Amino acid sequence: MQLLVITKQSDPHVNHVLPFLDGIDVQFFDPSIISDSKFSFQSQACNYSLIISGTEINPDAIWFRKPVLIKKELLPIPREFQELAYDNFLEVTRWVYSLFPNANWVSDYWCISRSSSKWLQLNTAAKLGMYTPKTLCTRSELHAREFISKMGSCIVKPANMSFVKYEGSTFGYYTRRIHDVNQVDFSGLFVSPTFFQQEIIGSDIRLVVMGNNYYPYIIKVNPIDFELDWRRNQFDHMKIYHDSSFPESLGNLCVQMVSELGLKFGVFDFIRESKTGKYYFLELNPNGQWAFLDLHLSEDILLKRMAKLLREGS
Repeated sequence: MQLLVITKQSDPHVNHVLPFLDGIDVQFFDPSIISDSKFSFQSQACNYSLIISGTEINPDAIWFRKPVLIKKELLPIPREFQELAYDNFLEVTRWVYSLFPNANWVSDYWCISRSSSKWLQLNTAAKLGMYTPKTLCTRSELHAREFISKMGSCIVKPANMSFVKYEGSTFGYYTRRIHDVNQVDFSGLFVSPTFFQQEIIGSDIRLVVMGNNYYPYIIKVNPIDFELDWRRNQFDHMKIYHDSSFPESLGNLCVQMVSELGLKFGVFDFIRESKTGKYYFLELNPNGQWAFLDLHLSEDILLKRMAKLLREGS
């Protein structure tokens, strides 16, 4: 059996799963390193072959993890040609992801891309019967002000998690609480669509779907000032527990949602409301992080399940 792992090396998730993949020929494709991403595609009639770094690739399974492209400015060519070369590199790299339709993809690149839409996620979750918070995604200051005033207290988060380097330091944009609309600076909103959402007060729940199984966890972190995102200080202050009270019916809906979106894996974030015990769907990351759950609990439940998913496809 051959497994093609598409990711940026070194990938901790992959490193933790590899010990459970004995006997499998594991090949890597890392498009962030120009020397490691040399590939050739040959086609004749209905036959084709793909060679990556000198090895012919004909995978039984493909694990699409966290690949990133080489930075444009690092391409070893004159600056005036970097835009052209980068666009070509990006386009042809995506063509790699269109091959091997019969392989066991975890998960299919095109399904990951489509299901990354938080708009699609919220609509799908609501149609399946999940509770979802009132939400606005906008570039309009007027609409944002109206929503915040109506909610009284809400949270704000970026459409996509990213980092900014400023004056030698790196800053991340995390979920924050808004109490007063008059304290919000809307000056950059028109160029950066942003999520404003009803605040649900309760416990953070992370649920991992692998194939036809789901694994719910409670994550407890003491918030920092107005920041509510446990990812900001996860390693220093995090406590993790299995959520034994997670409703089976909701877990089955999560498995169904992953399947309907064409995925074999997904990481859900919920809030279990303190007053009512209701679970509110926040988002589904079709390629989210999960190995830290096993590591914090000194377990290998998820690691073994991912290895099984890659081997067997379910």
